[in-house]
Amino acid sequence: MHKEFNFSCKLDEKKRVLVIAPDTPHFFSLSIPAMYSLAHYFKKKPHLFIIEKDFEIFFRYFIKDSVVIENSKDKKKILERINKREKIDILFDFNYPESPWHKMVFTPELKIAVSDDEPANYNIVFHPITKNIEQMYSNLLTTFNVPITSPPLRITKKEKARAWEFAKYHGHKEENLLLFLDISVKKFENLKPVFNRLNNGRVTLMDNSVTRMLEIKEKLALLSISDLFVSENSIFLWPARVFKVKTYLLRNEFNFLIREDKYLKRERKDPLKEMSQLVGTAK
Repeated sequence: MHKEFNFSCKLDEKKRVLVIAPDTPHFFSLSIPAMYSLAHYFKKKPHLFIIEKDFEIFFRYFIKDSVVIENSKDKKKILERINKREKIDILFDFNYPESPWHKMVFTPELKIAVSDDEPANYNIVFHPITKNIEQMYSNLLTTFNVPITSPPLRITKKEKARAWEFAKYHGHKEENLLLFLDISVKKFENLKPVFNRLNNGRVTLMDNSVTRMLEIKEKLALLSISDLFVSENSIFLWPARVFKVKTYLLRNEFNFLIREDKYLKRERKDPLKEMSQLVGTAK
């Protein structure tokens, strides 16, 4: 088994792949370009993707013409479904750290995992040289000479206009900061007093209770016009990066794996001060 990748090799394009998508929202979101690249590089269709139920609609918006198998606790039943289909040539397990899938025996000859350890039932293990999620998946595909081609993510003027109308309907005003929130109800209740102190109280909060009825395209349009995206563990992290929306990551076990820059900051000690500095309203 390879312990390090200091070489590159080219995979045959005429293969059918099975991808086990990450089972956490942040990882899943930031792996979208890599999964899209695999779907477009390998020519033998359809490809199979094992996806968490809550991620499927988001996934299908970006990656079409693939077979989606809903993840579940019954891994053996999923394997039976896979083995009944046409031959799978290559398996990519995008979970990091590895999920319970490493305990399952897959039939493809080439089985690729991302791990710091040596998980069972994989014959190639990619040991990341960086803990940055975005770079990790990019490095994995580059190792195998698979070009990175992100899915197009464009919001039209008409779609943005509708998003503005939606925000105004919910009380947004020109002088307000527009906050797109994808956080738990508990976090929202705890942080609501903090949000309401931003920009001297001139804020419009687009939390899940407001946006839950919107379709994916409408949510993306609303995200694209927002001044600040507050995320706990959200599938909208990658689109926010593409749109260059200021992003504040609430503390969780995965956020240390996401690179900070002028558009993205992680929660540390003082959310009000940190968010104010990020959006430029700090005194």
